[in-house]
Amino acid sequence: MIHVTATDPDVATAGWKRGKTVLKAAVVGIGNIAQVHMAVIDACPRAQLVALCDTDPAKSKQRPTLPFYTDLNQLLKEVRPDVLHICLPHYLHLWAARQAAAAGCHVFCEKPSGLNLQEALQMAGLEQQYGVRTAVCLQNRLNRTTETMRDLLASGKYGKVLNIRANLSWHRPEAYYQDSPWRSWLAKAGGGCLINQALHTMDLLPYLLDSPVVSLKAVCGQTLDYANEVEDTATIALRFANGSTGLLQASVANGLDEAVTFDIQAEKGKILQRQQGVYADDQDGLRLLAADRPARIGKTCYGDSHALMIERFYKAVETQPMTVLAGQLPDDCRYVSAADALEVMLMLEASYRSAAEHRRIELEDLYENALLELSALPAQA
Repeated sequence: MIHVTATDPDVATAGWKRGKTVLKAAVVGIGNIAQVHMAVIDACPRAQLVALCDTDPAKSKQRPTLPFYTDLNQLLKEVRPDVLHICLPHYLHLWAARQAAAAGCHVFCEKPSGLNLQEALQMAGLEQQYGVRTAVCLQNRLNRTTETMRDLLASGKYGKVLNIRANLSWHRPEAYYQDSPWRSWLAKAGGGCLINQALHTMDLLPYLLDSPVVSLKAVCGQTLDYANEVEDTATIALRFANGSTGLLQASVANGLDEAVTFDIQAEKGKILQRQQGVYADDQDGLRLLAADRPARIGKTCYGDSHALMIERFYKAVETQPMTVLAGQLPDDCRYVSAADALEVMLMLEASYRSAAEHRRIELEDLYENALLELSALPAQA
């Protein structure tokens, strides 16, 4: 692994002494979310941003002092970064991750981990195939509100969870799709509001309950008069292994962006998320338990946990041998691996399959069939 030495006093922070070696980080895909990644890397004592890559040469103006590439493989060969941050359109995630892994470079990928479950399975296999770590940025798991809800449910204080309901009501104008046409095409986006906007919310449903989804039934459709192939509205009814039920409603056809909400009904009370705050509603009344940190970079919906997830990933890359799997890492090194992200990608695949076939989908059957299909694919070098 190639390192550079941090000599800038601003890098020597958070308990790291000046002169400590740091990881070389590069970013491919210089769009909106890349701004968050670059800002986090700039502030992180463990890494230094060393190169950017995008097919649009004009993006080089954003960081004129950095090496800029329009060819990812050339960047990987000449710069040899330790970590590649993938901020590309969905259909390029697996391709870029494979190029990086084959070059011995660790991967930190924006969600999703592929266009579909098949691609997600292939990305999950890169760690073992190439001996590199692959993270998927499902950073909302690290939000204060998420941790508070999960810990409270795990404590058993409220008894068995009867039902969990989540709602995402956002607004995406037609220009959102016209400015980046790939977002409107199934072949390049993989879907619409579920894979693009609601994936974080979907991911938290089994995570909060610490119980996998066993079956679901979904309805997906278009309510906006846009020339899109992808859905703008979806409703999913879920059944969990622990006996709980759930409902996810997601739409980008709302007139404005509203905060994502969760309503968790348990035997002895309710837990609510409203406006980035978590509330308990029980015999002691309604009270605030925790609130998320406001987003410091980018949109409010991005939250403020990118930095924590990236820092954990960097620490795992630097301090933990590859024999220690992501799920076995110490808490301060634990990130969401591509293998961890398979659960939400399975839910996503089941949702689209259910909507297309108008039936309930059993997730175990779907996963087993996906593994069989994967085994029939030709090996990737």
